[in-house]
Amino acid sequence: MKKTVSDHNPYIGGNTAKKLEIQARAARESRRQEKEREQQKYRTIKGGLREKTSRRGNILQLTFMVCALIASALIMYQYVRIQSGLESSVTTIASLEKQLAALRQENDEAYSRANSKVDLEEVKRVAIQELGMKYADEGQIVVYSDEGAEDYVRQIAQIPEAGK
Repeated sequence: MKKTVSDHNPYIGGNTAKKLEIQARAARESRRQEKEREQQKYRTIKGGLREKTSRRGNILQLTFMVCALIASALIMYQYVRIQSGLESSVTTIASLEKQLAALRQENDEAYSRANSKVDLEEVKRVAIQELGMKYADEGQIVVYSDEGAEDYVRQIAQIPEAGK
């Protein structure tokens, strides 16, 4: 039975021969270590490029995320500002509508009070007897078109004398 070579026993088969197998293993191990060192150098160079590329990518991603965050914050700020202005406008409109309703009611009440206090027969009597007014005769009444205005006619020229 052949003995295997180990680190503790440098001889093959217990003889005094040189350590041939150990030297062959050492040479193989040396070549393997040299290849590993070359690959390690390659990995270091390649890894360095990867690190630079990934750093650039990370910086670009971080910059993009920060810009997106700032844009989102600005949009949200504008939205909240506009929403706040809208709510303020709605509140103001509601307040003004309440004031308008109150003023209309006050106006209607004042109109009703004024109408209830006026005696048209008394007005007619004072106009005819005390002020000397009389009803218009035929031909004295001149009719003008109001051209769509419902309440009054605006005088822009001298009114011609009727019946002359």
